[in-house]
Amino acid sequence: MALDYDRSYDPSEIPDLDQARQIKAREWRGVLYEIRNHLDGFVFVTHSNPPTATVHSLVEAEIAFNRTLITKIADEANTRVRWDYDNLGAVTLSAEGWVMAWLHNGKGDITEHGDWEAAHLALADRLDQMAEGPLYTGSSTAVQDVVAAYLQRAACDVRSDLARVRLGDAVRAAQPIIQKERRVSELAQGLDVDRKFIYRVFNGTEWIRREPVRP
Repeated sequence: MALDYDRSYDPSEIPDLDQARQIKAREWRGVLYEIRNHLDGFVFVTHSNPPTATVHSLVEAEIAFNRTLITKIADEANTRVRWDYDNLGAVTLSAEGWVMAWLHNGKGDITEHGDWEAAHLALADRLDQMAEGPLYTGSSTAVQDVVAAYLQRAACDVRSDLARVRLGDAVRAAQPIIQKERRVSELAQGLDVDRKFIYRVFNGTEWIRREPVRP
């Protein structure tokens, strides 16, 4: 049975697929994504409900694998930067820990990080690298310049969020002394916020990490 490239199959339709060598795999939210080296080509399999399988060249199979999985991650991420579905970056929490996923011109990767801050720093660095180009968006050079500037701004925004959280952590760490010495008004004036906002920082509702619930 000759298989057609880029056609969607039920995995059960592909003979001996389970015997083909698995060359790449990742599970996300209980769904296994994998590439198998089959006699008729490289088969990208998504074990969802219903499962699907498509036949590609190796390069196209890896692109399909990354795009499908990374888009899924980005769709549910708390932190996401996306110009289009070929150029994006995101940070979210997996069952194992923090991950940063990115696509640049349709090609990308998923990296694991020890904590929230490390994952966001990696995202900011990746966005800067993407902005340096080239960027293939199907648009004119002028629009590509806009995309690059957007990604650079997004990288700055991510770093700004990190700095804001560090500031919040510093304020919360100093809370006992600040309140003991009755210096809340002084702190509010220095930070150019009102006293009520300072108490929200103390209580952990402002200048905090926006963390999703661990799956």
